[in-house]
Amino acid sequence: DGTVRPFAFTAIDDRGDLAKTRELLEQRLADQRCDLIVGSPLQRLSDPKVAKLLRQHSVLVFEPDAWTSGGDRRAPTTMRAPIETLFEALVKKLVADGCERFGIVLPHEDASLRSVVSEIFERQRVTPAAWIPMEAVGDGKREARRMQKLRPDAVLLLCDAERALRFARRFEALRGDAVVRYGMTADIDTHALVKALGDAADGSYVASSFPWPWLDSYPIANDYRAAIEQQKANEADLGDSRVFEGFALALLLERVVDREIGGLDVATRLEPTLASHETALDLDGLRLAWPKRRPHGGLRAYLSVVLRGKLEFSPSDDEASPSK
Repeated sequence: DGTVRPFAFTAIDDRGDLAKTRELLEQRLADQRCDLIVGSPLQRLSDPKVAKLLRQHSVLVFEPDAWTSGGDRRAPTTMRAPIETLFEALVKKLVADGCERFGIVLPHEDASLRSVVSEIFERQRVTPAAWIPMEAVGDGKREARRMQKLRPDAVLLLCDAERALRFARRFEALRGDAVVRYGMTADIDTHALVKALGDAADGSYVASSFPWPWLDSYPIANDYRAAIEQQKANEADLGDSRVFEGFALALLLERVVDREIGGLDVATRLEPTLASHETALDLDGLRLAWPKRRPHGGLRAYLSVVLRGKLEFSPSDDEASPSK
């Protein structure tokens, strides 16, 4: 009827119950109280009945922490780079450092991820020594023993944080004197990893879609540090890229929603606004783009390395400075 609805977030407290998700979503849509969903669990949004509701009512799903493939056209819109970009940065760096025998820890239930990672290794002309599927439950002993027998010099932890840390603790107990480098994404809490591995964590690479906050060449990092200091948050919060990601999302919504579409009618105007940034949207130095309506806005991976128990910026071979 042409009525413009004000921009607002509404919580859907489903307590993990898929039937409750559908019920609450139907209520919100019937009342015209929901036109943008931010940060909802992917497994529930992919439910056929929920997905149908979202399509019928043109609800845009924006998932700030979506860990999805660039080939997944059903993935929600996100600021992150596709997993291929993050994984390839890790593999290239470890290969450049001389690693040859790679062990890969994957979620047991995600068969498609192995195909994605295999293509990355093919481009680097490296054959992984071990593929270790990690169960969602269990103590990780069996998987760690399998990996230890294959004696890798690099291990990629390409699973959720809980499984990755469970495996790392068990594997570290079996590693002996062997030198093993780790690669992981920023979803894994670096402080927890250092606690689990001790000195063995040094040399581990962490890939993120976002620059680390102590890089002065990124204005968004300066903005973030100032906001953290104002809130009197601790150093762990400052270095957690998931907190940085939430800060970047708030900036994006403030700049794009409030400035470019006046904070109104999000459902019909936010998605094309993001899609219009096919070249790049500069969010205080963080460059994002959604070419051809692809879901991933992140354009690159930022690598950090653990040194003496703390993360330090690790420039890629093609950049002279972090700002490039």
